[in-house]
Amino acid sequence: MAEKKKRPYLYEVDILRLIFITGVLLNHTTSMMGGHMGVGSWENHFLDATHLSLHFTRMGFMFITGLVLFLQHYHKELDVWSFWKKRYLGVGIPFVSWTAILLAGDLIGTGNFSWAAFWPKFGYLVTHGTDYYMYYIIVTMQLYLIFPALVWLFKHFKHSHGQILLVSFLFQIIMLVFIKYGLPHLDTSGGHFCLKTMALVCWSTSSTLSWGRLRQFITMPSSNLLRPIIASLGGVRWCWPWERLVSITTI
Repeated sequence: MAEKKKRPYLYEVDILRLIFITGVLLNHTTSMMGGHMGVGSWENHFLDATHLSLHFTRMGFMFITGLVLFLQHYHKELDVWSFWKKRYLGVGIPFVSWTAILLAGDLIGTGNFSWAAFWPKFGYLVTHGTDYYMYYIIVTMQLYLIFPALVWLFKHFKHSHGQILLVSFLFQIIMLVFIKYGLPHLDTSGGHFCLKTMALVCWSTSSTLSWGRLRQFITMPSSNLLRPIIASLGGVRWCWPWERLVSITTI
């Protein structure tokens, strides 16, 4: 029997995870510090001017999730139902369990625990993910839902990844403009929460396999100096060792 080829391990993903975890800790730490600064002070102005630069971690974690999923499933036959079962159980059980534990702890800590208070709040949290920073799990579940369609898209149009990258970029810009200038003026009280968090998925995952095209534009010598700067601003796609990554992901 032929030995199964072992997939190369991307240690760079671990490095990026460390960077993103550090960014999340810095984000929340500086947020807590901001509450103790004097309004209008130079410290407060400096924090306001720099704080948003730490939000790249959200898109970064989603990018890594999409990258790892494609590396695991792109070059083999994808059983949709088995994929959904494995992924939804894998994230759903911890998500529901920790939401229940944290909510119960909050209610007990405030002396307000009762099952009548627990269950309505619990049902809201597992469908909205608004507390305990669980919204990322909701977005990840959305990615799992559309991932088989993304795989089909890239395989069906395997010679058009550059066009897919361009369309996904334009679509993301349209989404961002709509969320920034249109969504705040719409009544979304009757809409599902999941529809409001979809923007994180579009650009971060749809460009995962388009590296071969994108690499042509940024492999100039100066890019070695630019990559850390771009990565610090949230452009995590440019900080990879290109020859290794492209050799793994190119179709």
